[in-house]
Amino acid sequence: MSREALPPLQARLGYVFRDEALLERAVTHPSWLQDHPGEGESYQRLEFLGDAVLQLVLTEALFQLYPQEREGVLSQRRASLTKGAFLAQLARELGIETALRLGTSEEAGGGRLRASALEDALEALFGALYLDSDL
Repeated sequence: MSREALPPLQARLGYVFRDEALLERAVTHPSWLQDHPGEGESYQRLEFLGDAVLQLVLTEALFQLYPQEREGVLSQRRASLTKGAFLAQLARELGIETALRLGTSEEAGGGRLRASALEDALEALFGALYLDSDL
């Protein structure tokens, strides 16, 4: 990934980062740091935050959309929206794979298209958006 991949990703998101370093971190796979030690952090901490942000946003949306639903049904709906396959598909639709920073071995092993890497990067992106925005 080069820095040239970040502006198109921001355009697809409909959001321009005030702190582009957050976006860069959100697309940095841990394998990148093995090949480039000392170049910041991977997306893992942002992924942790982004998972919680996603849960909160979806929970509120479902709470508002389905005022008569019981807690169990709402939980099932939320779970279906946070499944790895669904998040990986959203990541593909956003073109996150074009911006991923991967180490040489991860790249060679098809990591750019791996569902788990796409899901993790999308959650990291949610964390980065939360920190950068007024969400």
